[in-house]
Amino acid sequence: MSFKQKLGHHSLSIISLFIAIIALTYNTWRSDTTEDNRNIRVAGFELIKQLGSIQNTTHKLHFFDNAEQEHNQLVISGWGNMALIEDLSALLPETVRFSVQQLKQSWQQNSELLSADQNAEIALSKQIAETRTLVRKLLISLD
Repeated sequence: MSFKQKLGHHSLSIISLFIAIIALTYNTWRSDTTEDNRNIRVAGFELIKQLGSIQNTTHKLHFFDNAEQEHNQLVISGWGNMALIEDLSALLPETVRFSVQQLKQSWQQNSELLSADQNAEIALSKQIAETRTLVRKLLISLD
């Protein structure tokens, strides 16, 4: 048998092998993509919850008269939220990470001023809202 005849005789096997390799490659890629999207979704939802928590802390510091000890506890709690927000953002795209870095800087600059300065509350709330919007857009864009 010549090579051409052998190729014709085994063509179904060769085509089947080729299709199996393509299917396995696609399935692996799809599984990886699905897992990445699942991780992004979980991190995104948790990030939104933490952003809500930092917003609540911001409001408590700005709108309520807090004793010094309670004020300090709220600021420390806010730093804990910021640490978790920063950690979660590491799992998300660069745009969200950049927004979280801006939020962290805003928290650093404004958290101590919240009880007395309206502009501090506005700046911090604006940055929280921008970050939430980015995360929501990211979650909507996932397939």
